[in-house]
Amino acid sequence: MMKFAEGMFKVEKSTKHSKRFNLTTYQNTVLKELKADQPFFIWQADKNLGPCIIERRRYIKRCFSDHLTHNETTYKQLSKIDAEEVASDTEFALKDLIEEHYDDLAPWEKDYFNRSYDLEYRMPQFYLTAKVHKKPWST
Repeated sequence: MMKFAEGMFKVEKSTKHSKRFNLTTYQNTVLKELKADQPFFIWQADKNLGPCIIERRRYIKRCFSDHLTHNETTYKQLSKIDAEEVASDTEFALKDLIEEHYDDLAPWEKDYFNRSYDLEYRMPQFYLTAKVHKKPWST
């Protein structure tokens, strides 16, 4: 298995292409500068329509006004400890479920789950996408 992985790494390394951007070098530079500018926030548009820019304070205000303050049945703010506990409980429940039905899984499904155990995941975060195709735009 190790020889296979080494072979795949060599093939990947030898066929790697340079990154291609759909922005000019100048546009890419400006976008990076805007991302580093604290008063502004770069975020993704819905429907894969590309990046958007918004004032950071307006983005945060829209997060709360559109989703977090009047929708307590869908969203609930958790402390870090509570969030880690929920994530841990979910992980154990999922592993138990997989173990219970392991013999019913296809070989490729077993491979997928076995490999996923070795990965590190970051805690999921709340974020918005801009629905710029709607009039007026929404989140």
